[in-house]
Amino acid sequence: MVLRKRTIINYTDYMRECCASLTQRKECESDKWIWYFVKVHVLSRRVSDTFCYPNVSTCTILGEQAIRIALDSYESEFEELKSICMTGLMGRNISLLLDLDFLEVWTHEIALYNDVWKNPYLSIDSLEQARNRGSIFCTLRTNRLWHTVFSTNSFRSTFLKIECQDLFALPFSSWTTLSYVLIVQAKVAFLNSESPPLRPYDEKTQQNFRKAAAKELHVPMILTQHLQRLALISTDDLDEERERDTMYMYGSLLKGIRSGYESRIKAEGGILFVQQAEERVGHTQNNSSQILRYSLPSVTTQTGADLQEPLAMTGNKATLLDVQMDQFGAGFDDFLWKTMMNDFSFLIPQNESS
Repeated sequence: MVLRKRTIINYTDYMRECCASLTQRKECESDKWIWYFVKVHVLSRRVSDTFCYPNVSTCTILGEQAIRIALDSYESEFEELKSICMTGLMGRNISLLLDLDFLEVWTHEIALYNDVWKNPYLSIDSLEQARNRGSIFCTLRTNRLWHTVFSTNSFRSTFLKIECQDLFALPFSSWTTLSYVLIVQAKVAFLNSESPPLRPYDEKTQQNFRKAAAKELHVPMILTQHLQRLALISTDDLDEERERDTMYMYGSLLKGIRSGYESRIKAEGGILFVQQAEERVGHTQNNSSQILRYSLPSVTTQTGADLQEPLAMTGNKATLLDVQMDQFGAGFDDFLWKTMMNDFSFLIPQNESS
């Protein structure tokens, strides 16, 4: 909800001059990054304002052709900005890399919303009659949905490559965007599953896309990987209020998302089997982990090559988060899933007062 707030401070020439000055003077070591971070977030806010992400129902960019023009423009700017940020030392700032990956997710997210893809020049009756025109699942939208799949996978791949000890150095915004990306992936895998049925010729395309996308996203495995990494940096200590540390609490939320995802997949008849995965790190045999897989069509992947089984663990620490995260009580997983898919539907205005 924080990410989707309306833009209340416009980017001005004076701000640009200040950013350039601070970046050039480098009074502090981190000042060299200021211009790059600001540029990424300025483009992000422009995308948000164009597609009305605070309340997509008010978006005036409607129909395939209008969206194509807007996306082509932003994609061109994104590629140019990414090229600048990745030159020299820029590619070594993990927070900047995550922001770039998230900006790509953010740009293509417009593909999730049915209403903006309807042809605004055709009436409802005309849409029903013109069965081969004004399709909600047009080629451009399907293409941008796949961009969403690959960009979210790129974000999680970047996140999983961060050394465990470096996770503490990430800004809060990086954890926020990780949560957002995981919600987007869930929404892609269950696209329109709880909405009224689309027209028959769209519904078939949607079902095929959802099955292939869920296979590509590997959501249960990815969440297991994150859980096991958090287990490495979580502690058994309690604070003065008898609360666990932040990493443990965040892991609890991820476990709730994973449980909700698996329950939904199972309800749709998708899970085929549970496979035991074992790895070695150095000379140490790790504990086995259960990885849920499901029956979906095989697709050629651009990101699957770097997908690894969950990280190897040693001792009881390996299963700390995965087994003991039940402090929220029965029914929490279902509550979290409904909240994530409904209250965080990205369609409800969350900050009208601002």
